[in-house]
Amino acid sequence: MRKGKWSEMAPYVGTLDSLCLAQGFRIAPYTGRMAILAGSMEWDHPDPFDRMIAATAIQMACPLMSKDSEFDGLAGTPGWRGRVWFEDD
Repeated sequence: MRKGKWSEMAPYVGTLDSLCLAQGFRIAPYTGRMAILAGSMEWDHPDPFDRMIAATAIQMACPLMSKDSEFDGLAGTPGWRGRVWFEDD
């Protein structure tokens, strides 16, 4: 959001946790196991935060919702459930 990529979220800064809970979302934990996986994945993507996001999705056994096609490079990774994104027509 700070980089201007998700300006729609500006009104929710500081209230994201309560907004997610009100919508029925579960807040994903970040564990030591996820950190180890993020650093050890055979994936040639250098962004540590993307690696953390991917490791979280793998450990939680859920698909990742992202428009970033870099995550498609994880196809074939054990536990990877894929990436989901729908563009408006």
